[in-house]
Amino acid sequence: MNRREVCERTEHALGLPTGTLTSGVRLEITDNRRAVIEGCKRIVTYEEDEICVATAAGCVRFRGRELCMTARAGEQAVVTGRLTCVEYEG
Repeated sequence: MNRREVCERTEHALGLPTGTLTSGVRLEITDNRRAVIEGCKRIVTYEEDEICVATAAGCVRFRGRELCMTARAGEQAVVTGRLTCVEYEG
């Protein structure tokens, strides 16, 4: 059994959300003003009305007004502004 299988089984046994122990992508949105994405590999697009980040599972695109990436540490990124749309491209 490889490391990923052990992590997936542990997540299941402990009732943890999928991706907690593996390299899954996690997205948390607060109102329409802030999004935190974990699992970010690189920034694809960075414009005032669109920010797109690549993850191991695909790209996550944020659309809106006055968008800004206020933090990026490791594989975590924080997008703020007026979010109007979030798209996933797998």
